[in-house]
Amino acid sequence: MIMIKTFIWIIVAAFVIVIVYGVWTFLSISGGFDDVQSSFGGQCRTIGGVVGAEDLQINHSTGLAYIAALNRRIIGTEDASRGMIYRLDMRAHTPVPVDVTPDTPADFQPHGVSLIRTGDGFTYLFVVNHPQAGGHTIEVFEIVPSGINYVETITYDALTTPNDLVAVGPRSFYATNDIDTGGSEIGQFVALLLALPLGSVSYFDGAQGTITADDHRFANGINISPDGRTVYVAEMLGRQIILYDRNIEAGILTRINVIPLPGLVDNMDVDEEGALWVTLHPRFPSLISHSRDEAALSPSQIVKIDPTTGKMEQIYLNSGEEISGASVGAAYDNKMLIGSIFEPKILLCRLP
Repeated sequence: MIMIKTFIWIIVAAFVIVIVYGVWTFLSISGGFDDVQSSFGGQCRTIGGVVGAEDLQINHSTGLAYIAALNRRIIGTEDASRGMIYRLDMRAHTPVPVDVTPDTPADFQPHGVSLIRTGDGFTYLFVVNHPQAGGHTIEVFEIVPSGINYVETITYDALTTPNDLVAVGPRSFYATNDIDTGGSEIGQFVALLLALPLGSVSYFDGAQGTITADDHRFANGINISPDGRTVYVAEMLGRQIILYDRNIEAGILTRINVIPLPGLVDNMDVDEEGALWVTLHPRFPSLISHSRDEAALSPSQIVKIDPTTGKMEQIYLNSGEEISGASVGAAYDNKMLIGSIFEPKILLCRLP
């Protein structure tokens, strides 16, 4: 009997140690102990009416931004609403977001987005979709003068938990799977707590999709260099960007470098010169609190990185008063557009 009790106490002690270690590890890598002081040399103004602008892309040839918006605070409730795509003219003196969402697909819950102009002169918008009915899809739209027109829906087995994507052709793209635990919510909690490498990148070549990179500690944003030869993957819980050499013909990715960052990485934009504009969550526990309570502030940070040298320049840092939980920042001319996961607004900033 004594041996059994001793064994039970050993099991309980081991369990407590694992939990304490997990919590300490999570707080350490997620910025739970970091102080955040606001800093930005430019000026921002608020544009309201766009709820949950988690990702956006700017067409640099037209100055038009396309914003994926969804009220994530009411997902799964009877008040849940259909997501939207907004267009914003960055060249306008007073830009106003315009809803250009097509009627198809009817079950539309947008997440990551990507723009591409193909050799035949057409421009397409690719959108990660998480239908309320279940499963995951990639929706493809054509950019037209009046807005966007639905083209097709793509899905495949390797598209397990898509977060973001980058288009590389009229029907081809790379998509991140952030954490794949087979649909287990408990498994997802443990994976987040221990920063387990359960994320991956899938590649759809126009006919079929396969996993082309894995072992990521939450694969979040993804983007590509202007010449199409380097793919950037944001490893959120790894606090780093992983650089891959891309075999253009076969789509195969080969890891070549890593850029460490001072926060948890969300989405990335690539400007016309090839620099990365990376949005970070300096304190992830604050983001979790903000997801549950809109009054709880979550710091936002945007840095600019030269992917060749790794040199980093801080562009924007805010403790959460101006915008909480920023998930994307994209530059156009001397302006920057910032979206967030939950806020009912976006920021249009003039850079210093």
